[in-house]
Amino acid sequence: MFGLQLILGIIVGGGWIAGTTLAAQRLGSRLGGFLSGLPSTMVVSLLFISWTQGALVAREATSVMPVALAVNAVLLLTFAALAQRGFAGAILTSMAGWGFLQVLVAILDFRDFVLGIAVCGVLLLLGRAYMIDFLGIRPVPGAPMAWSWRDALLRGMLSGGVVGAAMALTRFAGPGLGGVFAVFPAVILSTLMIAQRAAGQGFTRSLVPSFMTSMLVHCVVYAIVFRWSVLEVGPLWATAISYGGTLFLGAGTYRLFPAEGQGPRAG
Repeated sequence: MFGLQLILGIIVGGGWIAGTTLAAQRLGSRLGGFLSGLPSTMVVSLLFISWTQGALVAREATSVMPVALAVNAVLLLTFAALAQRGFAGAILTSMAGWGFLQVLVAILDFRDFVLGIAVCGVLLLLGRAYMIDFLGIRPVPGAPMAWSWRDALLRGMLSGGVVGAAMALTRFAGPGLGGVFAVFPAVILSTLMIAQRAAGQGFTRSLVPSFMTSMLVHCVVYAIVFRWSVLEVGPLWATAISYGGTLFLGAGTYRLFPAEGQGPRAG
């Protein structure tokens, strides 16, 4: 039974995430970065973990998510700093650092939910200042990137694989590792790869501040609401409430994203 549920999770996760992120590549680095940083793999992963292993296990998987998202932010900061020296080297170095830090989180069995949120807040403030003020990264207008089945397949395979890994690791290695993989930045990485091939280094690098801001704000809020509600209302309602709350918050936080060709806005 779990095998069938795993396959279904991979298919649903890959298809939904691929479909909801393809538009970002034509909407400019501001809106595209905002949309790609919204919760995606974690939404499907937590829903299917709840279905296959119970709401309590899914709630426990959220314990590690804030610190895992903080590690994702370090990945983006590293990429932003190194991207001008070459895309491949920046991605590989960022991923190597991500792997090292996530292994460290697993070894330390770090599950302090509140402290993880605090770390995300510090990284959000310092990271935005570093990329926008120190590195001088500014959003740029939308790039002429055509839709392709190749891009859709890349996103679907990567995102579906992450959902499947989160489900399997939660079942066989515990909710800590499952929670880490549930927030793996599959959509962000696939978008960076596609943007680099289609629009070049400048546009790709300009996506990163919006990615990081959207991810740290919206994914952390999703984890908080889901953790609070899943045992009270069940996985389906918790998913709906959490994502609805995230979108409502997004209507306000979108103004934090500088418009193309402008400097950063206050806040």
